[in-house]
Amino acid sequence: MTRHAGDPGALQQNTLTPIINSARWDNFYTVISRSNYAIKYIPQAFGTEDSELKKQLLGQAHALRHSLIFT
Repeated sequence: MTRHAGDPGALQQNTLTPIINSARWDNFYTVISRSNYAIKYIPQAFGTEDSELKKQLLGQAHALRHSLIFT
C-alpha cells in the first residue's frame, strides 16, 4: 500500500508533508470501503448458515478495517 519516496519514517511518525510521497491514501480508503462491503454483504451471502468460513471472512474484514482506521 505504501510507495516510499524520501523518508519512509515520515509515514510511521505521521509527519508527512505535501512534498513527501510516502503513502497513497486512496489505497487505504479502498481497503476500508471493500471491508465495509464485505461486512455488509457476507451475512447476506451465507444467510442463516453459521459456518467457519463466514466467521473467518467477517473476522478478516473487521481486522483490515480496524487496522487501517486506528493506525
